[in-house]
Amino acid sequence: MTDATEDMSASLHAKDSQLQEEASSPEFRILLRIGPFTEDKITLLDALGIPYRSDGDSDADQKENEHATADQKENEHATANERGSRYYYYYDASGGHNVLSANARGGEEEEEEEEEEVERTRVLQAARVFCLTKDEMYFLESVSELQRPLNHRNEAAALSLIQHSIHSSMGGGEGQERGLRALLEYVNGVCADSVWNELNTGDLNSFGNRDILACMHASSSENEGDSATDMVAKRQASRDAFLSWALKDNTILSRVIPAECKGGIQGCVAGDDIHVGEDVLTIPVDVLLYDETVLKTDVGAMLSVIPDVSIDNILIIFTMIDRFDDDSAWKPFWDELPEAFKTGISFHESVLHLLEGSAAYNEIQRAQKHIRDQYDTCIPLFEALVTAYPTYLTSDMFTYERYVWAVELWYSYAFEIEFPPHTVSKTVMVPFACLVNHSPWPHVVRYGRVDQKHGVLRYPAFRPVEKGEQAFISYGAVPNLKLITYYGFSIADNPHDILSLTLEIPLYREEVEQALQRVGVTLDHNLRHGPLSSKLKACLRVIVATPDELEGIQRGDMDPLIGPIGQENEKHAMETASTALQGILEPLRNAMSRFDDALSEVPLQWRMSAAFCRIYLENQIKIIESNMCHIEGNL
Repeated sequence: MTDATEDMSASLHAKDSQLQEEASSPEFRILLRIGPFTEDKITLLDALGIPYRSDGDSDADQKENEHATADQKENEHATANERGSRYYYYYDASGGHNVLSANARGGEEEEEEEEEEVERTRVLQAARVFCLTKDEMYFLESVSELQRPLNHRNEAAALSLIQHSIHSSMGGGEGQERGLRALLEYVNGVCADSVWNELNTGDLNSFGNRDILACMHASSSENEGDSATDMVAKRQASRDAFLSWALKDNTILSRVIPAECKGGIQGCVAGDDIHVGEDVLTIPVDVLLYDETVLKTDVGAMLSVIPDVSIDNILIIFTMIDRFDDDSAWKPFWDELPEAFKTGISFHESVLHLLEGSAAYNEIQRAQKHIRDQYDTCIPLFEALVTAYPTYLTSDMFTYERYVWAVELWYSYAFEIEFPPHTVSKTVMVPFACLVNHSPWPHVVRYGRVDQKHGVLRYPAFRPVEKGEQAFISYGAVPNLKLITYYGFSIADNPHDILSLTLEIPLYREEVEQALQRVGVTLDHNLRHGPLSSKLKACLRVIVATPDELEGIQRGDMDPLIGPIGQENEKHAMETASTALQGILEPLRNAMSRFDDALSEVPLQWRMSAAFCRIYLENQIKIIESNMCHIEGNL
């Protein structure tokens, strides 16, 4: 070995020693924290063997938790709950094994690499548990499902959470950075191997946005007198004014631009290639519309002193007034919005009639009545405002149609955003971001928390977006019932679509209710593309159980969650399920059979809404038929 080589070896050894000392030093330790976990999710962590600790515990407590008995964990939970503690999973991204060279590790290298793989698997499983939705928890049949991707939504949310945590922790010493980069490389590898490909395939089915309907119906009643040329020119003028306001006046940083996308849909496309982790949008907090910014305006201050007016109503009334104020700080944003949103809340009666016999019909009717009642209670307030400010406010600002427009805007365009250090989210209108379309196959997954250090709201790309490609964000796991009611569209083959089912106890018996409580299930259930969930099958088994079977359930001799409790019981349970589903299916099929005839009564400007109604009905029928096939297979 030459002197130069010896010097290099000594230098590397010294560097490794420095990095090892750096990584083991408390001030250089990086703990990625995931949580807090609710009690039902803590149970899943226990089953997966994933260590966790409450926010007041030490590192040693997390290690001890990994080997604790069930009784010890239960006692710890009770003690922690009494003091209001919350539970988190911590990943040490800067352990000494992350920064040592192969020479320093010696024969322990392979063992440490295996340990790293175990820990990285754990952090991903912990993130999957944390990102479970209520519906995903309901349909979870076994904790082993979380040892692999549960579905593309949960996996995307989990991986995006880890990516976000890693990027937030960057900026320390070289030792900790190396550990973080290694974890990020692992996470991005998982994304590239599975999730991104599945999401790219889903792009072909992406369709729907709060802005679609108004933009696709240029012949709406408000614009009947305009020529096509005039409408295009007017639209372009408002678009140019909005972009100047957003990008120049308010320093919004955008990698996407509003454009007409496939099928004539208005959305946002990438101006150039956007890579993983890069911000699709970066929006200053001052541009956001929410309680604090609204209450700082003259109109907001005026409304805030009126007794018994909620902040939600203040936001709606402020919108009704401010959109017509030429001096408004948000005037270009208001002008960029469509003249009509055409959500279920404002559905034409002929469109609503298409849904008769479905859950959406009942939900939209309920929502319309609720909004109408809200408006009626506000009429005296509107009259008082016009009387008090006759030179500034006019009665035509406060019509029912304009009230509905403002309500639909906040229902369909607003986001739930956290403002650190507070953890309670607020309803926020986010200019520009609200023009990006929703998809179950999104590019942006995690965006609901303000970057307090820089005073901005970021929309980072979870997966790449190619130049000219439409970018999508996720509203979450939203079923078509909610989409059609509050956003005005539905998605064919929506992977998050469900159908709600409430069972009844025939000839009500207290013993049945007690058995349901013993098993831990209720009468309210959900259906997705079959088979029936274990919770629904357990409920059916209990409902049709004989007195002897109910006693066996109470004693713990029978567990309907695990499987059948008797041949006759199982047959009766499946027959009961078939009857219940047939009762839901028949009116849906009736709605479809009369759909084409009823469509002739729908005005032209509402035909796209009618098409979304058809998609909703077809998906609901598919869900029921899928479950009935599984039931027939069990009979």
